[in-house]
Amino acid sequence: MFLCSFVVVKSIYKLIYRAYHRGSSFYRWLRRRFTLAGLCVVGGALVSGSVGGDIDNTVTYQIFALLLAMLVLSVGTSRFFHAKFSVSRQLPRFGAVGQPLYYRLRVRNLTGRPQKGLTVMENSTDPRPPFEEWLAFQLAENKRVAPFRLSDRRPNPFRIVEIKDAAVPTLAPGGEAEVRAELLPLRRGIVRFSGMILSRTDPFGLFRSFVKTPAVNSILILPKRYHLPSVP
Repeated sequence: MFLCSFVVVKSIYKLIYRAYHRGSSFYRWLRRRFTLAGLCVVGGALVSGSVGGDIDNTVTYQIFALLLAMLVLSVGTSRFFHAKFSVSRQLPRFGAVGQPLYYRLRVRNLTGRPQKGLTVMENSTDPRPPFEEWLAFQLAENKRVAPFRLSDRRPNPFRIVEIKDAAVPTLAPGGEAEVRAELLPLRRGIVRFSGMILSRTDPFGLFRSFVKTPAVNSILILPKRYHLPSVP
């Protein structure tokens, strides 16, 4: 009886895990590809499209058509960004939880044309755990906190760092620039970087075009450090 109930519970958690995995992937793609203005346009298009179905009694459909046309043009123009770059990192030996970590990036333009309006993003490895590890955490968390109580639940324990995007100055043909990058370690462990992403927005500033370049590195994050008073 116990084994049967455990199998049922595990099957339910598998469905939740799949939804979590796909939902987080879509959310990550949405936040990276669309700017804040682009997300506002997407939201406006969804709202105007849902309330503008009656074209005889409302003109909201015109707003929907305009916003949709802007999104289609923004996404379409992203196909024309085909520049090549090389990026290298200058990482420190280690970092500490809760302490902002600054490091240098060297970005080089490998094309014969100037490149401007660029932003560099870190392409770190996927922090989402496999199902068994995720399930063990969820079961332990449900024992610690009441099932429908959210105030006492801990933040995502699988997210290691928060990484800020860094603006790149205009690069001359074959030119190189140094960029200061920042990340905030959230928990101890090894942060692995699989590459870099150079992005540029469309003329409307709604959607980002991506160019990926390999740059494999890692850095060790130590536990949080506490300042102690001086001891005589």
